[in-house]
Amino acid sequence: MTQDTLFSSLSLGAVFGAYIGAVPSLVIGWPLHVVLLRKGWTYPLAYCALGLVLAFVAFALIGPLFGFGSIYAYQIGAPVLVLAGVVGGLVVWAIRRPDHDARTAAKTPG
Repeated sequence: MTQDTLFSSLSLGAVFGAYIGAVPSLVIGWPLHVVLLRKGWTYPLAYCALGLVLAFVAFALIGPLFGFGSIYAYQIGAPVLVLAGVVGGLVVWAIRRPDHDARTAAKTPG
């Protein structure tokens, strides 16, 4: 695989990932983030676990639209899903840092 092909593949994957994942992230991800905050689950493992669950749900719902119906696609896609879900949850946690919000909210009188 040449460097141009690798760059094209990664770019195309990022574009499709953003296209497919942007709306569900806002519609589903934001309310789930609020639920996690209210329950006090502000540690990274909670976000990684939720990202993993959401990745499998998204693959089960969207996968057949792209022809991922065979068992081979699931065998190949499962490791990618695990990695994408965990990394996605960790990235959301790292950007948002809900553990800092929880500490600030606990100190605020009200």
